[in-house]
Amino acid sequence: MGMQLVNAANDAGANAAIMMNVNVSDAEGIGNICADTPSGDITKTIVVGAHSDGVPAGSGINDN
Repeated sequence: MGMQLVNAANDAGANAAIMMNVNVSDAEGIGNICADTPSGDITKTIVVGAHSDGVPAGSGINDN
Protein backbone atom coordinates (compact mmCIF):
# COMPACT_ATOMS: atom_id res chain seq x y z
CA MET A 1 0.00 0.00 0.00
CA GLY A 2 2.78 2.44 0.87
CA MET A 3 4.60 2.13 -2.45
CA GLN A 4 1.29 2.39 -4.33
CA LEU A 5 0.69 5.77 -2.67
CA VAL A 6 4.25 6.91 -3.41
CA ASN A 7 3.93 5.94 -7.06
CA ALA A 8 0.53 7.64 -7.35
CA ALA A 9 1.88 10.81 -5.72
CA ASN A 10 4.79 10.87 -8.18
CA ASP A 11 2.44 10.52 -11.17
CA ALA A 12 1.55 14.11 -12.13
CA GLY A 13 -1.56 12.93 -13.99
CA ALA A 14 -3.03 10.96 -11.08
CA ASN A 15 -4.81 11.81 -7.86
CA ALA A 16 -4.17 9.88 -4.66
CA ALA A 17 -6.47 9.63 -1.67
CA ILE A 18 -6.44 7.64 1.54
CA MET A 19 -9.01 7.08 4.28
CA MET A 20 -7.88 5.83 7.68
CA ASN A 21 -9.89 4.53 10.61
CA VAL A 22 -7.74 4.59 13.73
CA ASN A 23 -8.46 3.03 17.11
CA VAL A 24 -6.16 3.88 20.01
CA SER A 25 -6.33 1.81 23.16
CA ASP A 26 -4.04 1.47 26.14
CA ALA A 27 -1.91 4.35 24.87
CA GLU A 28 1.03 5.13 27.12
CA GLY A 29 2.50 8.55 27.68
CA ILE A 30 5.44 9.48 25.53
CA GLY A 31 7.98 12.17 26.27
CA ASN A 32 11.07 13.75 24.84
CA ILE A 33 14.58 13.06 26.06
CA CYS A 34 16.90 16.06 26.31
CA ALA A 35 20.54 15.55 27.23
CA ASP A 36 23.66 17.66 27.65
CA THR A 37 27.26 16.49 27.48
CA PRO A 38 29.93 17.65 29.92
CA SER A 39 32.05 18.94 27.03
CA GLY A 40 31.61 20.02 23.44
CA ASP A 41 30.33 23.04 21.53
CA ILE A 42 26.97 24.28 22.88
CA THR A 43 26.23 25.90 19.51
CA LYS A 44 26.15 22.50 17.80
CA THR A 45 23.05 20.37 18.30
CA ILE A 46 22.32 16.79 17.34
CA VAL A 47 18.67 15.83 16.87
CA VAL A 48 17.73 12.15 16.78
CA GLY A 49 14.26 10.95 15.86
CA ALA A 50 12.56 7.59 15.90
CA HIS A 51 9.31 6.07 14.74
CA SER A 52 8.82 2.58 16.05
CA ASP A 53 5.29 1.63 15.03
CA GLY A 54 4.51 -0.05 11.75
CA VAL A 55 2.25 -2.35 9.78
CA PRO A 56 2.85 -5.76 8.19
CA ALA A 57 3.24 -4.11 4.75
CA GLY A 58 6.23 -2.03 5.83
CA SER A 59 8.29 -0.76 8.69
CA GLY A 60 7.18 2.35 10.59
CA ILE A 61 10.42 4.21 9.91
CA ASN A 62 9.49 4.47 6.21
CA ASP A 63 6.14 6.24 6.68
CA ASN A 64 7.47 9.60 7.88
